[in-house]
Amino acid sequence: MRIVEDYLSLPEWLQDNDRELYAALYGGEDAVTLDELQAVGDFLKIQDVDEHAARIRRGLRDDPAQAIGSSKELLETVFKAILDLRGNGSETKLDIPQLLHAASSKLGFNAGGHRDGGPGADQRRKLFGALANIVSLTAELRNSGFGTGHGGAHRPQLDVPTARLVVSAAVAVATFYLEAYSVEFEGDPAHDS
Repeated sequence: MRIVEDYLSLPEWLQDNDRELYAALYGGEDAVTLDELQAVGDFLKIQDVDEHAARIRRGLRDDPAQAIGSSKELLETVFKAILDLRGNGSETKLDIPQLLHAASSKLGFNAGGHRDGGPGADQRRKLFGALANIVSLTAELRNSGFGTGHGGAHRPQLDVPTARLVVSAAVAVATFYLEAYSVEFEGDPAHDS
């Protein structure tokens, strides 16, 4: 059945054409977060976001390691899209902390808090620090063998609740960065759709 689903791109087709059946088969708490991510990815015309979201949806049910690996790749894709890095040249070969720092700087999320240092700047600074920790820990978990990538035999397994937490947090960070980029440079997707 999984092969037929993948061949037909059934989850994606149902999401576009029969949301009720899609929700019954694939829905759950992760659907809303991934739907928001895909909506802003569509608004910005970043096709790779859809592909990562589809892998994450499938992985959360059947392969948590794939979902964690795809979450790390999603974060890299988002940061590279914000920085307009394309292709496989040396200019795109940045590690995830470098990508996060550059994307945050472009959006004005610096050590001082947020763009203007106004009310709530200290809290925003702490929140952005927490986002950076989520990005870093997602990459560390993936690189430690809990996610796909780097090959490996006898891969350690995370329990499903922890894998869902990692994935949900990474998707939330990716969505935040895309929405912030969209509002800053492209217009507000909530008002332009």
